[in-house]
Amino acid sequence: MAKKKIESVANYWQENLVYDERFTTQKINICRTPKNKLNTDLPAGYEYGNILSIRYDANKIPDNFNLENDLKLMIALLYQLQMKLVDPQNVEASINILLQKQSDSEIIRENSNVQSSELKTVLAPQKGLPKYEYTGKVTKSDIEKKNTTRKALGDSGEKLVINFEKNKLLENNKIELATKVKHSSISDGDGLGYDITSYETDGKKIYIEVKSTTGDINTPFYISRNELSASQKFGESYKLYRVFNLGGKNTPQVYIINGDLNKNLRLNAVDYEALPK
Repeated sequence: MAKKKIESVANYWQENLVYDERFTTQKINICRTPKNKLNTDLPAGYEYGNILSIRYDANKIPDNFNLENDLKLMIALLYQLQMKLVDPQNVEASINILLQKQSDSEIIRENSNVQSSELKTVLAPQKGLPKYEYTGKVTKSDIEKKNTTRKALGDSGEKLVINFEKNKLLENNKIELATKVKHSSISDGDGLGYDITSYETDGKKIYIEVKSTTGDINTPFYISRNELSASQKFGESYKLYRVFNLGGKNTPQVYIINGDLNKNLRLNAVDYEALPK
């Protein structure tokens, strides 16, 4: 049980920290020889707790300049980790919360059947919205279940986009910018009109709203007045990521709408604010 928790914590940070390919996530063994069960002050199972490390060949130790650069990279990782702790002054409490989040995350992944590294970009569709006609039919739905499903889908889609953005920056050697990608709707509150803050490779800040569906590319989505206002305020720095085919057998895909959504979307009014005439 303890080993599983150690691995869970290490796996969580491996998924949520931004790092380059020089780091390894493999188990560590600091005994003098692989077969030597050396007496050590380290607790049993310590080798499973490796989050990230850099391995050196004992016969090819880098010079001081490269060792110093590696140390700076490790310090940057520790700073990332500290910033993500729920309570930096209480590591044990933070780990307990982290383990619960890890469990919740696994449930969401199981429900959506999504691999976070998979997201293919495509062009936005040019199909019109379906025409609304009154039918008079009464439909029933389990609102609580529907909201739970929407949240799971939304969380999965947002995580895909966060990883997509981080990978975009890392592939262009923008490690510092990748560390700043932020799940704003969680850290700052839901109601900003966007879910994620990220960056272009030139350093320009962008604001991303994510809309996710298990449906195909032509599935309409709902958008709030607040999101429309945010897109108008931030202009070309605002992006809507429409993630579709989420949770199916096909690879999730995304198309991106840039700028003022009032100008770039076909909009049908679904709900109205009202007062008596």
